[in-house]
Amino acid sequence: MVSIIVLTVSVLLSGVLSSRIKTQVAMEVESQGQRMIDQISQSISEANGISAPSAGLSGQILSLQGTPGGSVPATYQLESSNLIIEESGQTPRPLNNTKIVISNLNFTNSLNPGSTAPSIRVFFTATSYNPSNRNEYFYQKNFQTTVTLDI
Repeated sequence: MVSIIVLTVSVLLSGVLSSRIKTQVAMEVESQGQRMIDQISQSISEANGISAPSAGLSGQILSLQGTPGGSVPATYQLESSNLIIEESGQTPRPLNNTKIVISNLNFTNSLNPGSTAPSIRVFFTATSYNPSNRNEYFYQKNFQTTVTLDI
């Protein structure tokens, strides 16, 4: 009888712990992904122009032109499962930490109908780093936004 109670409590605690871990992993991916989308969106809206990708094209590198006395030129790209930003004169650095990996990074440069300012569609997939392949440590989400330059 005691062993049945101990087994039941162990199973319940294991389920609660697994659920808690899954929630923490999801929150980490969600918060980092949203932070990266926000930072890229702000950089695009403050940029003076787009160097890459060219108008009407898509690519894995976004190169923004800075504004005189304002924003600095910036390049975003994927390197070893990290979303890297390189700002003029600074060392390239990842926007994500080691708890998540980035894939499927894509930037599309287009014009909205009736507009002269380009719009950039940003897309990437953020996945929790899960070398043990345990289900409670797996979470994946696609992030996307479209931002028009304020020029």
